[in-house]
Amino acid sequence: MLVCGPGVGHPVALAGVVFSGTVSGNDQGFITGATVVIDGPVHTETKTDADGRFTITDVPSGRYQLKVAADGYLGMERPMDVGSASVSVDIQLLRLAGL
Repeated sequence: MLVCGPGVGHPVALAGVVFSGTVSGNDQGFITGATVVIDGPVHTETKTDADGRFTITDVPSGRYQLKVAADGYLGMERPMDVGSASVSVDIQLLRLAGL
């Protein structure tokens, strides 16, 4: 989104917010390499690091569908609203039986 600042007359880019958090399993600690997707005004995908953490920057405000998946775990999907403040979530996935 671009807007013109007062008296400037030049477009000024509006930065989005930071969306971050952790992904863990119900049978262990944090999950490395889980896929985190946000789908809405923008579509962005990332993976969790060795500590189960993820960060997505410059997320514009709006309504998103958050999707999280990891091998051997039941995936999670839920709606999420992003406003003008940074968002942080801690997600726990359920281990699939027999794996």
